[in-house]
Amino acid sequence: MKKGEFHQVKQDIVKDLTNKNSPYKDSMKKVGNNPDIHLSSDGTIRVMSRNGKTSFDTNWNINDFLP
Repeated sequence: MKKGEFHQVKQDIVKDLTNKNSPYKDSMKKVGNNPDIHLSSDGTIRVMSRNGKTSFDTNWNINDFLP
């Protein structure tokens, strides 16, 4: 990922997570509108609330969102 790309990629991830057809839509309600995005060593996306109390793993990979 190039410098400055993360925020656009994060917006795309959050948009897809909150989409009405997303399997993660209900989970997103628990973490809020501006969650932290964490990545595993293989690029799997984990979403965490800003306070760190709530999180969930996705089966999505960051490489699917990179330009």
